[in-house]
Amino acid sequence: MDRAISIDFYLKAARLAEQEEKSFQAADLYEKAAMQALRMGNFQQTNELLETVTKVLTTMERYDRINRVLLYRILLKLFNEDSVAGRNIFDQACQNYPSFDQWEERDHIELLLEAFDQDDKDLISQRCQVNCSGFFFLNKKIDVFLNCSNLILWQLNLNLFV
Repeated sequence: MDRAISIDFYLKAARLAEQEEKSFQAADLYEKAAMQALRMGNFQQTNELLETVTKVLTTMERYDRINRVLLYRILLKLFNEDSVAGRNIFDQACQNYPSFDQWEERDHIELLLEAFDQDDKDLISQRCQVNCSGFFFLNKKIDVFLNCSNLILWQLNLNLFV
């Protein structure tokens, strides 16, 4: 099935779920659409959809699921060479979501962001390698994004030495 058709299907189903006040289902469908957009390389749409997922989950107070969505958003910003936006998402997440600030993976993410803040290509490469073996193995539910995020970090590593 064409990914664009899949995205359209997921978005229509998510809007219908929202109309029927099935927020949890809507969040899942928006996230699935975001993963399809990511696979297509449409990072702007991916980010917009992940922002929507964050809003839906926040409204539902489903802080248990927000952490990984915030991680996706941070990685997308880093991939698009916008470490300032990635840092802003991280800082806002720490302020707005106690579950994120207390998350065991928070420190790994912050170390990666610090390397980008310093614009230290060797340190970024080192932190990417550490992080790839560390916090990206959170659970089976994010395997789809693991492949994409590892690809993102791998591409970042390639771009470091250009």
